[in-house]
Amino acid sequence: MIIGAVSARREGVRTFDARMFTAFAVFIAFGCVWSIALGGFSPRQLAAFWPSYFMLPYIMVGVWLGRAFVAIGVSVIALTVIGYYVAGSWFTLWMAAVNGGGLMLGGLWMRRN
Repeated sequence: MIIGAVSARREGVRTFDARMFTAFAVFIAFGCVWSIALGGFSPRQLAAFWPSYFMLPYIMVGVWLGRAFVAIGVSVIALTVIGYYVAGSWFTLWMAAVNGGGLMLGGLWMRRN
């Protein structure tokens, strides 16, 4: 009801869309509920959960902005899962390289277009 009650009649660059803010807040709250209240994750599991969780909107944005973002998001999630099972004690370094590399690649792709 709150999302539908906000009017998005304004146009231009400097408008604030409360629906986008609400969607972002719900997305963050959902992740917090899973990781704190329901999950009971270990630190290693949390290190895999949050990057995978934040690649989900990356994939969804890719539906509108191009297949490259979908490919980057799916690749980061796949490499996160592979690293979770294979990297062993190097998992933290693996995650830094995979997630940082994915975000840098996405930034370079946006700059290109």
